[in-house]
Amino acid sequence: MTFSKLTFLSKLILIVILVLCFVNALLHNPYVGYDAGDVVAYIESLAQARLPEVEDSDEFFAPPLPFVIPALFNGVFNLSLFLTLKLAQVINVFLALGSALVVVRISDRTLRANHPYQNLTLITLLTLPVWYKSHAHIRAEPYVVFFILLYIEQLIDLWKNRVSPHRFSLFSGGLFGAALLSRQWAILILPAVFLFAAFLLKTQNERRIQLLKAFTLSGIIAFLVSGWFYISLLVRFGSLTAFNREPTDHFSLKSKAKSFYIGLGNGLLFSDPVRDSFDNQLIPIFYSETWGDYWQYYLVNGRDMRTEDPIQGDRLYKALQEDPLPTWINTNRDEIAPYLGRVNLISLLPTTFALICFGWGLLISIKCISNPTHYPDLLHIPLFTTIILSTLIGYLWFLIQYPSPDGDTIKASYVLQIFPFMALLIGSVGARLSESNSRIYPFIISLFVFTFIHNLGSLFSRYM
Repeated sequence: MTFSKLTFLSKLILIVILVLCFVNALLHNPYVGYDAGDVVAYIESLAQARLPEVEDSDEFFAPPLPFVIPALFNGVFNLSLFLTLKLAQVINVFLALGSALVVVRISDRTLRANHPYQNLTLITLLTLPVWYKSHAHIRAEPYVVFFILLYIEQLIDLWKNRVSPHRFSLFSGGLFGAALLSRQWAILILPAVFLFAAFLLKTQNERRIQLLKAFTLSGIIAFLVSGWFYISLLVRFGSLTAFNREPTDHFSLKSKAKSFYIGLGNGLLFSDPVRDSFDNQLIPIFYSETWGDYWQYYLVNGRDMRTEDPIQGDRLYKALQEDPLPTWINTNRDEIAPYLGRVNLISLLPTTFALICFGWGLLISIKCISNPTHYPDLLHIPLFTTIILSTLIGYLWFLIQYPSPDGDTIKASYVLQIFPFMALLIGSVGARLSESNSRIYPFIISLFVFTFIHNLGSLFSRYM
């Protein structure tokens, strides 16, 4: 599908997404973000043509692909570090646009020329603050999302006979290898891929051997593209899953307090959803990180007026705990917190609809698992649904296996890959509802437009 064939609304949404991401790339301080200092150190190490060691960066375990181009410009072309980091942010802008365009193509592959499907899918992405925050920060997740979406497009093309099994092997293997070479989170979609492969083998008997060969070769190529890095982790650090924190001795759900699973925000979710209000509570932190800035790296800002340097995250929180409050701190923490609370409240509307769509996806997935041949046109629904489910389950395992006292690894950006597929489920459900009642589609669009307008202030960085 070309840009010219999109509806006016889809074109408008894509342009607005591009403009918002570009403005944030220009405005946001590149030294501010989750693990920003370690990311900068990683790029500096790569610029010296070597992978970072433990003493270089706490991100030593991260795959290098997202940082190669900035490191190349810094190390080979002698671009200043600041301009190098700005370049990395601009690259993220194009990744955001590219991901949105691939989402549109996936929607066209699965429900051809269905305009409500396309519009609802895109307007969901438009509304998400986590989308803009993740692409403003210099992080690997935008790369992971982009390559995963391209990989899933290949899977769907294979299903629809739009690509030969041999071509699929080459392209999908390279794309999934690139995703794994961007961040380890990519591996969390594999259960969904295995399930989808099983569906194809069940429903397309006439080319089962071809498909088996295609999936096998794809996996081999993915390993050849990315495996060298994970072998290097094993050689250098003694583990394929090296990380900057020690895991628990034994995995156990009981290792987390009950509040981690069922805490609802200590009554502050809609009034003060900012760091330390409900630490180590999974649901309210994840929700606040999706719609706002719980950890204080994007909207809740701080500045040292003596040096004009930004104060972010834990440093800002600790400084604000001093009594009396230091006179050299300039922060919007108390001013913006009530607004972020209202953002959380208003965002219950699209969140509730998203959960309904996810529930529908689970129902369709169960039906497809029981007898996929009865639902030959709906196999993409369990693919999207199980990508979300397997990613969240894998992420929950990570949070339990690598604990932190305040839950500072609970960040929606870490599982950014779930949001495009959630958007596709929302678009799919909305399109089907609009077929039964023409009034439902404008109602859903209005809901997201209202949320977008109210939450517009949460889409722009305050760290400039």
